[in-house]
Amino acid sequence: MRQNRDLVILVTDSSNDRGTGKTTLSLRLAAGMDRTEDGLTDEKVALDPHELSQSYSEKPLGSGLALDETELGLDKYRSGSAVNKAIRELVSTGRVLEKYLVMNAPADHLIDSDLKTLVDVWVLVERRGFANVYRMDWEPHRSHELTHDMGTLEWGPIPSGSDLQGVYDTLAEEKQRRLDGEEGDGFVRREEAREMVKNAKEEVKTNMRNEYIHRLSEYGMSQVDVGDIVGLSRSRVSQILSAAD
Repeated sequence: MRQNRDLVILVTDSSNDRGTGKTTLSLRLAAGMDRTEDGLTDEKVALDPHELSQSYSEKPLGSGLALDETELGLDKYRSGSAVNKAIRELVSTGRVLEKYLVMNAPADHLIDSDLKTLVDVWVLVERRGFANVYRMDWEPHRSHELTHDMGTLEWGPIPSGSDLQGVYDTLAEEKQRRLDGEEGDGFVRREEAREMVKNAKEEVKTNMRNEYIHRLSEYGMSQVDVGDIVGLSRSRVSQILSAAD
């Protein structure tokens, strides 16, 4: 923070456990680093990389930002992939905007190993309220990341009634809405995804059938004969041919 550049912190869990306080820690870290007058607000906390990218570009210098992906009910590998994407898009594009990012993922092994070298600090949660902290570096000769022990970190619950508690509550409500499928960029429930795939397949089949009808008609085949081949009435074949005119 003294070098007038970004600071990026990655928070993961050593045991892939939930309920170890990663969200609380991420918010407390982002709030603690935020140097703006407003502090950490709802708009500086995101549940997907797209939202974080907007905040990264729009919020003032000295803003603390947080990406929380751990409790969305998504497949853990999708969640890890989202954090990987965020790191690649945000961290590697520029480090002079003086934004302080905290991103968490369900487990350490879900983060691409080369991306750890793009973050400044790695916080590895060992149990609820306790984590080991490492400064990240790169060994160019052996082409692998280096970790420098920075000590340990302990934290407790967010103070009740605080502004940060309000941010936490808003985040929790948004998570629940997304779990219920009510909103969320790119968040689709399994049933909706299956329906989308089904509709897409039907659309492809319909387009192929209509193209086939047009070709048969161009070859001089009557609409009755075309209908017999594709299983449609003559009137329906006529409608399909007329729609393209």
